[in-house]
Amino acid sequence: MNWKGELLSYERYYIANVKQSKINLDNLTKQEQDVFRAHNWWSLDEIDKSDDTFIPAGFVQLLLPILAGTLPSIPICIK
Repeated sequence: MNWKGELLSYERYYIANVKQSKINLDNLTKQEQDVFRAHNWWSLDEIDKSDDTFIPAGFVQLLLPILAGTLPSIPICIK
């Protein structure tokens, strides 16, 4: 997908502790199946060293306090 200009997106992320990291894709809708390419579990170091683009900018810096256990009392609004 190519796009130009600004990207406007409203997203929510949640923290969840899991016992197993395997995901199940059996219940994807047809539309989700059409656009799904792959998934990957990333370590913070892998994200930081990657040449891939992560949105929002500064993603690693946003994660650092959260992964250290300092959770925000209200959602973080990124503009």
